[in-house]
Amino acid sequence: MQAVGILHPSQSRQPAPHHTDFHQPHVLVPASPYLQETIPKWLHVYSRAPHGSDHKLKWDLFRLPQLDCFQAMLKRLYKQELEGIVMSYEVYRQSLFHEMERRRRLHHLQLHQAVEEDESKDNDRQETTALTQNVETIV
Repeated sequence: MQAVGILHPSQSRQPAPHHTDFHQPHVLVPASPYLQETIPKWLHVYSRAPHGSDHKLKWDLFRLPQLDCFQAMLKRLYKQELEGIVMSYEVYRQSLFHEMERRRRLHHLQLHQAVEEDESKDNDRQETTALTQNVETIV
């Protein structure tokens, strides 16, 4: 019995292949013929219905091309739903970003005004101190 990882002298270790071409072949996949089909209202209802009611549809009464069509339509519906969810989060994210920027500008402005007020108060104190000191000038 051989230990794991130890090769018998008759076995030779093959070097790992070096892949240099990672490009996908340029193959055009035809568009689904169901992309432009109108989605029936019942399929909209079915896509939003709970899974517990799946048994009510008799899928075995449909032909295979129809089932393929319905599958593509359901995929379209779910993609549209996800797109709506993502876009609503994007709107929320943008509004948060704008509010954060507004608050940063406001905070920066308040800091700038506070510094200016402190400098103004310091100047006033210096002037008051200079005026209240009774310094005689000898000429």
